[in-house]
Amino acid sequence: MLALGFRRAPTLMLGAVYPIAAANYPIAFDGSASTFFVAERWGNGAQVAGDAITLSGNNRLYLKDGGGYAHIDLRGKTLRFTVDVSRVPCSCNAALYLVSMQFPNGGYCDIQTQPSCTELDLFEANSHSIQATVHTRRGYGGDGTCNQWGCAVNWGNFPMTANGHSTSALFGPGGHIDSSRPFEVAASLSLDGELVVELEQGERRTGLFNRSAASNPVGGSCGGACGVRDPPHDGAPTGLPAEALAVSADASAAGMVLVISLWGNNDVGRWLDNECPASRRAAVRGARLPLELSLVTQT
Repeated sequence: MLALGFRRAPTLMLGAVYPIAAANYPIAFDGSASTFFVAERWGNGAQVAGDAITLSGNNRLYLKDGGGYAHIDLRGKTLRFTVDVSRVPCSCNAALYLVSMQFPNGGYCDIQTQPSCTELDLFEANSHSIQATVHTRRGYGGDGTCNQWGCAVNWGNFPMTANGHSTSALFGPGGHIDSSRPFEVAASLSLDGELVVELEQGERRTGLFNRSAASNPVGGSCGGACGVRDPPHDGAPTGLPAEALAVSADASAAGMVLVISLWGNNDVGRWLDNECPASRRAAVRGARLPLELSLVTQT
């Protein structure tokens, strides 16, 4: 199920999703009826019912319009979507993110590809863990920059956050945000490039990501991605560097491509959900996976 909307004055909302071809899923976006999601040919496709789109197995879809990729500038706006990850097991990653792909029809890129491009991960999650990450430059390791490890906030890779909160109490089955039920994600970008991600479920609301909560601390050693995922003894988050804010703002101003994806491999356990019990971890072999991501449309 997919539901996305930009909220500011005036309000910009997306309409219902429905299929007209095997790999194309039209959706009204910012008042335009010509936009649609297109799926990679190697993916498992999507299933649509009313205002909901469900991804099963390995998948990656892009928002496009008649001229190529849809041009999105998130600055000063909020993107809202409701997601159900109750059937996404550990070792799998359900993601919604923005990347600086070439317009109108350039090939896929993100921070890990060559050539690379700026990547803002608004949402990466499964039923056990959740995170948001900013990637604005190449490079690896804990060095204080938002490199390929990224400046991130994660709940689920370690049992506690850097400030001593239980990650399973914050997010997961029975948590403050209960991953066994649908919840809403609200992602916004300030004019100066600060990404803010909040989670809402009924009367419950909590902040996941902002400029002070995220970091990639120097010397961090979390095996693939850092931030508040580090064990408490690694110290408090150092925040987003000024360079990352500027790059994020510039990338958004130039237009970014909205991507939704679902995939899994054994490496996910290093950076997303290391604390997941073995009984809840998928037997991933890099092929087709018995998992499902659902996103629901705002009305």
